[in-house]
Amino acid sequence: WYFLGPDLVWNLFDFFCIQLSLMDVTISFVVMMSNSESPMGVVMLLKMLRLARMFRLLRTLHFQIFRELKVMAIGLLSGMRTLLWAMVLLVALIYVFAVACKSLLGAESEFSDVPSSMVSLFSCFTEGCGTTSWRLYKTYGFVFAIAYASMYMVIPLGLFNLIMAVFIDNVASNQYSRKMHVMAENQHEVEVDIKEHLLRLILQSKATGVPAETEAEIMAMSNIFTSRAARVRAQFQCLEDFGVVIPEGAFDAYMRDRDFCECLEQAEIETAEGSGIFSFLDADMGGFLSVPEIYEGLMSLRGPVNKSEMVGLRLKIRHIVKLLHAQGFETAR
Repeated sequence: WYFLGPDLVWNLFDFFCIQLSLMDVTISFVVMMSNSESPMGVVMLLKMLRLARMFRLLRTLHFQIFRELKVMAIGLLSGMRTLLWAMVLLVALIYVFAVACKSLLGAESEFSDVPSSMVSLFSCFTEGCGTTSWRLYKTYGFVFAIAYASMYMVIPLGLFNLIMAVFIDNVASNQYSRKMHVMAENQHEVEVDIKEHLLRLILQSKATGVPAETEAEIMAMSNIFTSRAARVRAQFQCLEDFGVVIPEGAFDAYMRDRDFCECLEQAEIETAEGSGIFSFLDADMGGFLSVPEIYEGLMSLRGPVNKSEMVGLRLKIRHIVKLLHAQGFETAR
């Protein structure tokens, strides 16, 4: 189970780090027992193995406190392809400008050959040319000023900002896709957690009016099911069959429960509005929520709004409008 559980990747990484440490200890022991001077290759191998131990620092990304650091690291890795092509485009443009500067300004030491021209241009675009630009302006006049301003507009102001915009858009898109993928993967786990907390809160509340027989039946299921998920689903189904309704006051009390709020936050459900969530879930404005309405409403609040939800809402509204138009036409007849 250690290599098959939900933490499979992290466990494999731990196993890899342990193997590196064992190799380090084994090689060190063999070299020590040989009582001879270690070859240079063995020494370099030992140094590399000891440096590889630093990979264990990646294990800290698994903890919740380093969540933001993990997001930044994944964003950087996801944007590496964008940065690679940005470097290719930047080098290509600098090469074109360097060839032109070598042909036109070859008498200057900074542009005597193409490599020197590329280094000089890159320095000008990143750090500034300093006195070089003023000296060249004095030598070549207004023509150099126009050419330098044009290149500066194309690369530092144009290309660099374009690279930044594409990089941020790529990282944001990858992060959104990854978040939606993670939400889809842990949907069943979140379902069980939310249902378990709702069961606890509803049974503790006096405002729901759950009969003692139903409560006893729910508690008896704890000894029937060995699986936590199956037990919680069966107990929750029992509450649904009974038809428990939750008034607004009881729901507000649920939203003040610390454990329940932590469960919702881990499920990517915004809890800052607190009692305002009841008005969102109470679609028929009846002042009461059934157990399925609470669960389904909370699950629909997970994560950011995506395109499919907006399109689905628009199609439903269009269908309702068509039904109303058809009903009005029938009434007119």
